[in-house]
Amino acid sequence: MYLLLALVVVSYVNAAALTKPFALQHLAADLISYQSNVAVITETHFKNAHTDAITSIDGYKLYRRDRLRRRAGGVAVYVRTTLPSSEWIYEGDDRLYEVIWVRVTNVFIAAVYHPPKPLYRAEQLLDYIESCVDALNHQYPTANIVIAGDTNQLPERYLTERTGLAQIVLQPTRGANILDRVFTSGPLYNVVRVVQSTGKSDHKAVIAYCSSDQAAKSHTKTLTRLKYRRKSPTQNALFLQNSFSVDFGCGQPFGEVQSEFDCFYNLATCLLDTFYPERTITVTSRDPPFVTADIKAKLRRKNRLMRKGRVEEAGALAKIIGNDIRRQQQNILSRIDHKSDVKQVWRVVRELTGKSQTGSASVQGITAYTLN
Repeated sequence: MYLLLALVVVSYVNAAALTKPFALQHLAADLISYQSNVAVITETHFKNAHTDAITSIDGYKLYRRDRLRRRAGGVAVYVRTTLPSSEWIYEGDDRLYEVIWVRVTNVFIAAVYHPPKPLYRAEQLLDYIESCVDALNHQYPTANIVIAGDTNQLPERYLTERTGLAQIVLQPTRGANILDRVFTSGPLYNVVRVVQSTGKSDHKAVIAYCSSDQAAKSHTKTLTRLKYRRKSPTQNALFLQNSFSVDFGCGQPFGEVQSEFDCFYNLATCLLDTFYPERTITVTSRDPPFVTADIKAKLRRKNRLMRKGRVEEAGALAKIIGNDIRRQQQNILSRIDHKSDVKQVWRVVRELTGKSQTGSASVQGITAYTLN
């Protein structure tokens, strides 16, 4: 699950593994689409082998707490780098619980995952969260508190009674159940949406924001205007219907090759401009390399649908965007000759994963000669 917040936009998502192929790219697309300042993620499935260089998203700082000595689980919080943030650690911190606290400006945000089969009793988790909230209220009496996460079958009234926080998610997030919840200490967000995320997960994403908020903007990004042609089933049908009646021979069955080609090209361009007119869209330097003009346009449309409350249409479009991202990354890799240009392969892999190149370590006394 993930929660996307706008301040803070907050997004919350049960990712069902950010270690899956293209999962981080799908999350990055959602962050761009919803202009999220904070993303709360549960079930990251991160382990020690997943370094921050691999799990990072450009423009966001990552805070994570991985599950110890067991597979799956884990929580994380991505915060926009333009916002001041830091991890807050409770003096009685216990790694038995999958809970991480992050301070963003004057808001303390907790990512919580309560698995179906925990190693502790539910009362112990409630005691721990209550102690954390009490400590925050004592140390920072004017701060706001947000707790977001997948609490599974833990009744929300227990957490509300213990902490005094209000639960603001009112729509089902998995099937007919509200398993993914957001608790706040005050009226921070007046709009809460439950939408289909771009990535593959049986949980829906929760988007919370204040309608008067403006997402933080970076003054260092560069803008590029790109052209694209929007395609829809209606446009395809009209194109096919009208293209049958077009004479591509231009009435010159034995004309010169160049003039015939020029005629065909002009007719084809005219058909494209008529049924698929060119549009322009702005892509920034902060957008990942897999975000094409067409994908950026779909992300913006999904955001508009979500803000208008048309969440079912936004969810359907999210699935299309997820497939487009997978195809785009596969196309990038397929154009590389992996047999003759290994360096190019790894350069593209680093671009797609966000992992920087590291220097090779040398071991004293070990050379190619001694190994052979």
